[in-house]
Amino acid sequence: MHGQITPFPAYFPSEVSRYWPDKPSQEVAIEEAILVQALTDDDLTAFELVSYEALERFAHRNFPDNQNFLHVAIESGRHAVALYVLGRLPEDLINDLLAFPDREGHTPLRRAADMQNQEMVQELLQLMPEAAEAKEALAAALVHAVAKGHLDKAQWLTGLGANCLEAFVLVAADRTLSVETRANVVNYLRSRGVDATGALNYAVAQREERIPARRLSLLGAAGSATLATVAEREDKHMTFALVWGDVEIIPALVTLAKKGNAQAVDLIVQQMNLDRQYGFNKIATAALMRVAKLCDARAAGILARVAGSAHVQDAYKQLATRGHVAAIQTLVQAGWPPLPDILREFAGAGNLVAARALVSSGMDASGVLQALCGEGDDESFRAIDLLLIAGAKPLEKDSESFEIVMERKRGLIKLGQEILRRPQNKKLTWFLVALAEGEVAQVATMHHEIDFDRMLAHLRNTRDKESVDRLIGAGVITPQRYVRLLNSNRMGDAAFLARVSHQCAAQAVIQLAKEGDAPAWEHMRKYLGNLYDVHGAGWSARNELGVAARQALLEVARENERGLVRRILDELPIVGPDAMRDLLTHEHEDVETAATLHEAGVDINLTLMRTYWAIGRLMDTTWAQETGDDLIMMGADLRSALNQAIAVGDTRAQRYLRSMHRSLGVQE
Repeated sequence: MHGQITPFPAYFPSEVSRYWPDKPSQEVAIEEAILVQALTDDDLTAFELVSYEALERFAHRNFPDNQNFLHVAIESGRHAVALYVLGRLPEDLINDLLAFPDREGHTPLRRAADMQNQEMVQELLQLMPEAAEAKEALAAALVHAVAKGHLDKAQWLTGLGANCLEAFVLVAADRTLSVETRANVVNYLRSRGVDATGALNYAVAQREERIPARRLSLLGAAGSATLATVAEREDKHMTFALVWGDVEIIPALVTLAKKGNAQAVDLIVQQMNLDRQYGFNKIATAALMRVAKLCDARAAGILARVAGSAHVQDAYKQLATRGHVAAIQTLVQAGWPPLPDILREFAGAGNLVAARALVSSGMDASGVLQALCGEGDDESFRAIDLLLIAGAKPLEKDSESFEIVMERKRGLIKLGQEILRRPQNKKLTWFLVALAEGEVAQVATMHHEIDFDRMLAHLRNTRDKESVDRLIGAGVITPQRYVRLLNSNRMGDAAFLARVSHQCAAQAVIQLAKEGDAPAWEHMRKYLGNLYDVHGAGWSARNELGVAARQALLEVARENERGLVRRILDELPIVGPDAMRDLLTHEHEDVETAATLHEAGVDINLTLMRTYWAIGRLMDTTWAQETGDDLIMMGADLRSALNQAIAVGDTRAQRYLRSMHRSLGVQE
């Protein structure tokens, strides 16, 4: 109660002798009792009469609820006494008193701010040795005021200098706030012109030791841009803080490489490389592929050096598999040509699409042809045929292997002529035999002459996934052909192909998004239906197509193709939640892209429900809890997620969500 002070028991004699060995304990106790009573009575005279040592002992005294005398003086309105005592104490002791938190974690300045005691706040601000401590105390009071709905008090605090950017950082770091409270405070701060990116930049400028970068990213901060700026300034300490604060690194590397700032790229990689487990090589490789697709040879050269030769070759494999000729040429121009082993591997595996991409980019295949001729077995001859179809030039005439290659070339020409002469009803049989035997060159040569629909029906009936995989590698089944299946409402065939290759189906969905309106969207929506009805018929087949659509969404989202993201979500909103879950949980997390999907309208409550369904059954519950925390930070509502789990009968998700309800004390 105001005006009443319940003192803590006096020091034990042993404590007195330790701190003031020359002072009898009984005398100390008497002096202390007098000062406690004087504080209760607001009697300034008693404080003026005692010695400095008595004041120092009194300043060290601990009151109930872990308060010091300054807390007590502020709460009980004893301002004159508080200011007098502070005026006689040394600076280091004043600093300790001002920074001392009570049981609720509140410093004296925070206590004065909560009480709207303007005079005391201003007096204490003048005594605060570190501006950062004062800013944090006022910002914490501002967050508390808004959380309680005391907007007049919040206005008063901002008038005193409470920093909204500091408050935003505190809100992001505070895991105790409810979803509703956090949303209210964040919305208030945004109405004051503050956003998550500004808060992150502020925390960096203040050189905070622990920056809640991931949580700010979940609220929309462009952490990768901040990381790029910090690295450009060669600020090793803050680069480390952001890298290990889970900001997105790939966009930062791309930005810096495009600027030609190799030194800043090296700084980021150096900080990542402090722990080899972090997977910095894979991240550098992903960044390398991104700039290669942009055809920026200078940037590709910088990132190739960082990634290292092995990862550059891995980038070649991924780019070739997708047929990115221009990107491959960019890497070659950057001074990192593909190794012949890659072409040999694709030729042996029957991947005509990848081999053609490498040869079309200007790669010299003569060495690979020479080596294959030397091997002389059937597999090598099939690989030679494939390279010739891919556009590889025959060897020079003076080569001992020249005749072997020319013989294979004449054989392919003869094969083409023979195909034209065969009866139509025999062509499919021949084609299927060649396909089963792995004769990709023959398949690529004759596929225009056979009935594609009959061929696909046969493969689907026999569930011949290996042959379908060869057809994709041979360039017979392409994203364009897949789009035609979708437009024709051939959803059974589409789902079968998606099960064999999510990548091909995903590229088809991206192609659809680029083309705009198409019947395929309506067909896909009807076919997928309620993809999350775990008891629905045809779950497996529909899910394969759903996985491919989700993969397409993830790819365009990571490439920051916002128009394509919006298009896919508008047409297939049901794939958004699982895509967002993947961005928060998979090997290469991408919090910024997850926030982008949230802004694009993904159902975040359904995402929370799906997160517990998928992670809870495949991984440990700790990971599920962390991902759930991320989604709640973004605004997911536990009660809504639980209701959705109940609606679809997902008992596993219900169990995890109810567990989280109990841990947060939420009533169902």
